[in-house]
Amino acid sequence: MTSRFLYEAPESFAQAASKLKACADARVILGGTDLMVLLEKNVISVEKVLDLTKIPNVRDITEREDHYLFGAGVTFAQLDQWAKAHPVYRALGEAAVSIGTPQVRNIATWVGNLCNAVPSCDMGAPSLIFDAKVQTIDAAGDVKWLPVRELFAGPKRTVLKHDELVTHIKLPMADGSARSSYQKFGPRKASDLAYVGVGVLLRRDAEGRVADLRIGLGAVGPTPLLVGGLERFVGQRLDDALCREIGDAAAQAAKPITDFRATEAYRRELVAVETERALRVCMDGLQ
Repeated sequence: MTSRFLYEAPESFAQAASKLKACADARVILGGTDLMVLLEKNVISVEKVLDLTKIPNVRDITEREDHYLFGAGVTFAQLDQWAKAHPVYRALGEAAVSIGTPQVRNIATWVGNLCNAVPSCDMGAPSLIFDAKVQTIDAAGDVKWLPVRELFAGPKRTVLKHDELVTHIKLPMADGSARSSYQKFGPRKASDLAYVGVGVLLRRDAEGRVADLRIGLGAVGPTPLLVGGLERFVGQRLDDALCREIGDAAAQAAKPITDFRATEAYRRELVAVETERALRVCMDGLQ
């Protein structure tokens, strides 16, 4: 049974940050698909829950001159529909629909998935390949932008202070000639944590050579990670052999562990396989 707590609905992020500052045992809620489960199972108890869904425009998606701005309340269902209209960002939509059930996706949020900082969070890898940033505000009113790659501090930990809240995600406008894909391996296509998650962003030139390549990995390290050293593949023609070589490079960059879900060796093999699959989806989209 869920323990009792105080409920408040701040009218702004600044107000919510101040309330967090005043109460060390307060938590915020947007979708609540994780928090409410923890409370129901008495894994945690809180003094106060701050409902951010009442903040104006919290679920807005806005197009700016060189980027898109997503409110902290944008749900996976919204993100999926948006990605279908923006083919470059297919990886975001594929990650969104791999999470939970339709009922969960209707309320769970992109920001919540990142801020929970679970190593297997599905939105980590695709956020990294697009150089996404989060905007934060604290109780002092200080606003800053932070790259998602700097958000994670470790398993289930971020660099955010207790009174610091994410208000928006900024997504740079990617080159329209690029394509992306997110491939996830787990017991089921959704409603389960990934054994491995791979996000790939690929751009090829007119001759079919690699012009830009980014790979993000999830569930194979203490935090989602961006694969380095891919510059060596730029300028090479993308064929089956190169796909395998890139897959092997991603597997070597992974930092998996052995646990009850999978062994380290199995996860490395999955990284290679899912990277190749993501590359081929991108190649098909560029035909």
